[in-house]
Parts: sequence; C-alpha cells; structure tokens
Amino acid sequence: MTHLTLEDILALKENSEIEFKKASGENGKGSLPKSFWETYSAFANTNGGDIFLGIAENSDKSLSVTGVLNPEKIRKEIFDLANSRQKISANLLENHSIQDIYSSTGVYLKL
Repeated sequence: MTHLTLEDILALKENSEIEFKKASGENGKGSLPKSFWETYSAFANTNGGDIFLGIAENSDKSLSVTGVLNPEKIRKEIFDLANSRQKISANLLENHSIQDIYSSTGVYLKL
C-alpha cells in the first residue's frame, strides 16, 4: 500500500476511484458515514478505489480536513459491518486495507 502524506491527498480530486467522506457523525464525535457502504459496494463491483475518511469535499470541489475523532471506533464499525452478511455479501477488507494517516491536524483513514 502506498503511504500518502496529507499534501498528497489534498492534491487529489474525487473520481470513479477516489471518494472523500467527512466521517464526523451526527453528533460530531465520529461515525462511519451512511453513504460509506454504497461507495464500498460501487468500488467492489468495478475497478476498486480509495475511500478517505476525515476529509470532506466542498461544493466548490475543494477539500476540507475534518479528521477522524475516534479512528479505532470507525475501524471496528467497518469490520463489524463488513463481516455481517446482512450488510454485504463478501468482506473484501483485511486489517492492512485500512491505513491511518497522522498529521498535525488529526488522523485520517484511507481504505
């Protein structure tokens, strides 16, 4: 897995293989976005891609760094649901599939 810096990530743009998700939750304490599994499924059924949690795409297509408040909680939520047959038919993720990216402004997750 390629290790990216925050500068590398902020130079990217959303496309058919890159998606940014805020992941702050309704209460601001961090949660997996409801649209995560739709993106996961779309990537799993095409050429794959990267989902960045803790970075939001603004209406003008610029990116805002929001960070992930509780990365371990979100990591657990991802694997709990990925291993649930009620959510998806096959788990394509392994522990090394999720990369923590640390910067002075917080932690971000790359899947």
